Amino acid sequence: MKVSVEEAARAIRYSELKKAALKLKCNKIATAHNSSDNVETILLNLFKGTGIKGLTGIPVKRQNIIRPILCLSSEEIRQYLKKNKIPFRVDESNLQSEYERNFLRNEIIPKLKSKLNPRLEEKINNTARIISELNSFIEEQSEKFVKKSVKISKNEIEVSTEAFKKFDKSLSTIILKTVIENNFEIELSSANIYAILELLNLQTGRSVQLKQNVFASRERNKLVIRKKGVRLKEKLIKKIKASQSVTIEGRTISITEVNRKMIKFTSDKSVEFISADGLKKNFEIRKWIAGDKFQPIGLKGTKKISDYLADVKIPSSEKKDQLVLTNNGKIIWVIGLRIDEIFKVKKETKNILQISLTEK
Repeated sequence: MKVSVEEAARAIRYSELKKAALKLKCNKIATAHNSSDNVETILLNLFKGTGIKGLTGIPVKRQNIIRPILCLSSEEIRQYLKKNKIPFRVDESNLQSEYERNFLRNEIIPKLKSKLNPRLEEKINNTARIISELNSFIEEQSEKFVKKSVKISKNEIEVSTEAFKKFDKSLSTIILKTVIENNFEIELSSANIYAILELLNLQTGRSVQLKQNVFASRERNKLVIRKKGVRLKEKLIKKIKASQSVTIEGRTISITEVNRKMIKFTSDKSVEFISADGLKKNFEIRKWIAGDKFQPIGLKGTKKISDYLADVKIPSSEKKDQLVLTNNGKIIWVIGLRIDEIFKVKKETKNILQISLTEK
């Protein structure tokens, strides 16, 4: 992921401040952000279309970070320092207008103050306070909506499409943005939100990429926003033998030789037992492909993997990454879901293998 020099520097600054706080056993970090910085942040967010939250500006307090002079402008601070003969210095990089913030500070804001309003900073900060109050109301409404119509896990947010359509339209988009940003710690643009809203009118299975590794998809009666790693390669094939394990994107598939006395059948689909009679030593794990068929245990006749995944209601956005375990070209296990009838353990089975799936 590419980031600007400014974003990278900001991340490093806060990282070093946190390290210093831990080393010095401090429970607060005070930064020197002022109201002029706040105006620059608000304008940058306005131009980038970050929405209401972005227009609230820099928070006075965030976790253990406090900003005690956020109420003062940079000019007021300089005048105080000069009056009290306190030495200070100006970072030379602040004079370089090629950076976004410096461009605003050095060229745009002075022109706005001279042409439109010399009290520009004061007016923008007052507006930000009003917007902050509005944002607090929106966050309260967001919490109510989340309790009724949203399911949140570590890497996934599910939103009921029916509830979303019934909710007040003037607030629904803002609330959706708030929920996603708060849980995934990202900033969404207006274009991102409109892209999600378009999914409401599209067929099941359609998806859009929002930011970095965050995707939104249209599923049955719900919108799903997921945080993913790099998608599995289409031709991914992993070889595995008995007594070995293979890990793929946080999913570990293991094959173990067992005797009949160790078998304990349960409803847990992540652990299965298969007959190894007639199987070759080498197994393969791959993604399923169009045309793949198998005979789900307990059923008569074969079924296409695509149809089976639809039957068990695997979300369309996850279907592409479904793995299968094969031996000599035959599908033994739709991993984590169902084994093939042909490979079930029978009374006459001599060699038995336990196949299992563990997810982080």
